[in-house]
Formats: sequence, structure tokens, C-alpha cells
Amino acid sequence: MQEFGNVVDGECVCMGSSTIARVMGKRKILLKFTSSKLLSLNHVLYMSSLCKNLVSGILLNNVGLKIVVADDEVVISHNKAFVAKGYLNRNLFVLNLTSKTLNGNASTSAYTSMFLIYGMVA
Repeated sequence: MQEFGNVVDGECVCMGSSTIARVMGKRKILLKFTSSKLLSLNHVLYMSSLCKNLVSGILLNNVGLKIVVADDEVVISHNKAFVAKGYLNRNLFVLNLTSKTLNGNASTSAYTSMFLIYGMVA
């Protein structure tokens, strides 16, 4: 696993469950979707207490990506061009990633929520 950059000591994120997660580091990552499209995420926060890779749908929208949710699926596009899709699983949308994503880490999914207060894209 590549190193994460330093963060201000004591930096935390308030989660929707009213818990606080301590930020261990920050870095830029590259997501490669099964559609072969790439998405670069800046200022990704690493929190050891989270077991899922969370991406804020609101912040993706703020940087120009269009997110459409219908029939338990999510479709992400940019300038009318398809980027990625995902499916609903336990109240989170799972985005389909290749096995060689997250900068070499062997993760095959990222979860997106339309309602995260604080996100990972800047």
C-alpha cells in the first residue's frame, strides 16, 4: 500500500451515525472502473475505522459528474459520456471497479452515498 500524506493532528470526520472517525492520512487515488474509465480523486481521507471505500455522490456532482439514481442502480456520466454504474447493496450504491484499482490495492468496489456530509473529493 502506498503511503498517505500527513494530516493535521486530531483531524476528524463526523459520520452520519453520529460517530467521529479519526483521519490517519490524505492522498490522491485513481479509480479504474470496469467500463475502463478512470476517475482521479483528490484529498482522499484514510480512516482505519472504516471498512468500506466511501465516495460522496454530492462531491462528485460538485466537480461536474452527473449522477442518476433509478431502479436500484446508479449511473455516473461526464459531459453526457458514460463513466460508471453501480447497484444498490445494503443502502449504499456499489460502484464496479477493476481488481487493479485504488492505486494497486486489491479492492473491487467503492461505495457511494448521496447523503454523505463530508466527502473524499475536493
